[in-house]
Amino acid sequence: MFFACLINIIYDFFINKIKPIVKELTCLMLIPLGLALFMLFLHINFGDTLAFKHAQTAWGREPSNPFYILYACFFDPYFATRIWASVIILTNILLLYLFITKRITQIIFTFSLLCIYIPLSTGIYSIMRYTFWIPTILFSYSYIFNTKSLIIFSLVSLPLQIYFYKSWIASCWFLT
Repeated sequence: MFFACLINIIYDFFINKIKPIVKELTCLMLIPLGLALFMLFLHINFGDTLAFKHAQTAWGREPSNPFYILYACFFDPYFATRIWASVIILTNILLLYLFITKRITQIIFTFSLLCIYIPLSTGIYSIMRYTFWIPTILFSYSYIFNTKSLIIFSLVSLPLQIYFYKSWIASCWFLT
């Protein structure tokens, strides 16, 4: 979030010639506070401020290039990973279209891409939680579809998401 806001402030400063005000800069400085407090919590309770990163290693997930992971998914023998990779590509096309036509702002575009590619760097199996349910991506879907269609889409995809979550926790063959 910090980088999405920073990019937006820099974009406004150089392109739109808008000087950042104290409120924007203060909000920008508050963003890392959540991470700092979470790291303090981890240090007090577990003695490891980077426990969230070390947990990824313990689960056998080493961060790597998200673009390579996306490319490799199309050659994966499991059909579900190819579907997820296709959904990511389609979501990127949707976001790019909405940004070019100025239906979403630069900050929403940047934040949505960060919310997709940062989790993708640890593998495709965590992406189903991030592609459909990020509020900025839901807003982007609502620009394409009308509000009624978005509500129907959410109601139809909710049971599907619950099924995938239960399957993911139960270590189904197509999710592990």
